[in-house]
Amino acid sequence: MMFQRLSAYRRKHGHCRVPTRYAADRRFGNWVSLQREWALRGTLPGRRRQRLLALGVAFKPLETHWDKMLAGLAAFHRRHGHTLVPRDWNEPCGLGGWVARQRHLHNIGGMAARRVRRLKMTGFDFGPVDPRWHAQHERLVKFQKKHGHCNVPSGDAFGQWVYMQRKHRRLGKLDSGKIQRLDAIGFEWVKPGPVGVFNDARWRRNVDALKAFKARHGHCRVPQLRSRRRGLGVWVANLRADHHRGEVPPDRIRILNKLGFVWRIKK
Repeated sequence: MMFQRLSAYRRKHGHCRVPTRYAADRRFGNWVSLQREWALRGTLPGRRRQRLLALGVAFKPLETHWDKMLAGLAAFHRRHGHTLVPRDWNEPCGLGGWVARQRHLHNIGGMAARRVRRLKMTGFDFGPVDPRWHAQHERLVKFQKKHGHCNVPSGDAFGQWVYMQRKHRRLGKLDSGKIQRLDAIGFEWVKPGPVGVFNDARWRRNVDALKAFKARHGHCRVPQLRSRRRGLGVWVANLRADHHRGEVPPDRIRILNKLGFVWRIKK
């Protein structure tokens, strides 16, 4: 009779994880719990064990559920290239909440070492989640699906966020995990169009002018207020200010260092 009830429970709920303190029928919950206990002790008759296994009973339900969620996490990582699962993600059911709990348990030191190792094998990111970045990224994913590209128009907070991803990558301030997630949706790190072309052309033009100045004067200390070279002088002064704020891309720093550029002028 209890086995038939368990079959009906599985048809209704899709699993056999009946709580021990099952509110609808405590006796039924206790019976299922006893079957697990006897199976683990090795005292459950073989025929009963086979019937329960065929029905889908897990004798270690928590362990089996954890393994199922881990497999779901691995599938998510293969599909999306990261493990920052949204909290409402339900493939399989409850994966988003489970992932958040694993991160929390690890951060408070409440996770078994073997589980930490298994999560690391999937590339799990144990670090704190940046909810604002994650929300904007999800918005960008939807934008890309709709428009076929990630070139969000400037003018609002979303456009500014997209601009800052390019800037932070250029300055070496964007972590590799975020770069991978943006690469996965075809993010273009140099915005196409007149603005990007203009800025690159201006950079090359000023570097050429600086090379010519050095060839003539033997140094790169362009006077800011010299009338004939005011534009170049201002550009050089702005470069030093940007460098002080950490806003000059590493590749451009290398070019200027080879030229003998002096980043700090003694007064």
